[in-house]
Amino acid sequence: MTDTLTTRALNRALLARQGLLARQTLTPLAMIERVAGLQAQDARTPFANLWSRLEGFRREDLVDLLQSRQAVRATVMRGTLHLLAASDYLAWRGPLAPMLEAGLKSLLKSRGVSLEAEPLNALARPMFAAEPRRFEEVRQTLLAAFPDADDRAMGYAVRMTLPLVTTSRRTPTGVQARSAVHPRRDLARPPAGA
Repeated sequence: MTDTLTTRALNRALLARQGLLARQTLTPLAMIERVAGLQAQDARTPFANLWSRLEGFRREDLVDLLQSRQAVRATVMRGTLHLLAASDYLAWRGPLAPMLEAGLKSLLKSRGVSLEAEPLNALARPMFAAEPRRFEEVRQTLLAAFPDADDRAMGYAVRMTLPLVTTSRRTPTGVQARSAVHPRRDLARPPAGA
């Protein structure tokens, strides 16, 4: 006869797998891969998440992963920024695209806004290809081309439909809080000066 796991045992197993019962001795990248992405809407949150899960975690460990592009902050699950292993982002971004587009349609409908993403992406894509950009700058360009449109909705449409990752740079707190964005193709190349 096979023992059945109780709800409590299943919950404890999940917490253990997530590294939330005791600190683990994994590398930061291995933990990021294990949890399949950490919430990273605020650039500082992943540092606390990893510190809570890993023995001996140092801020520089994550900064180094971000600067070497082994880990990225990008729009994925629920349409918010998450910290992922770069290899996971490249594998998952395509399959998650329909969910992101559905989230965009839902938001546009709730705001009473009608717009198509492709004309917006046609303007935004070359901007990101040239250099990392802040979304404030992208929204200004989009608003100049479509002055009667909702600039926040246009920026959100670009974020949800173009595969982009945030950039990072060293600061006293680890990474800059308001990151510019690169197209994901840059993951294959090391950053300048690395």
